[in-house]
Amino acid sequence: MLLSPRTNVQESIQIILALNRKSNEDPRKYGLFLNTPEADAQIPNDVSLVSIARLCKDGQKIVIRHTDFL
Repeated sequence: MLLSPRTNVQESIQIILALNRKSNEDPRKYGLFLNTPEADAQIPNDVSLVSIARLCKDGQKIVIRHTDFL
């Protein structure tokens, strides 16, 4: 997925849901997480996703999760 450096996490979640034909879902119920072998950390909604993706190291990935279960 190609994103602008200005695209924040909340906008990215909306794009992901639309691409997965879940645009009727409430994007506020989802979060993006930095996943590492040791632990996961939720990425704040107002942060640029591109800046986080550029900092990812081997073994790290960004995943979307439903936050109602956390």
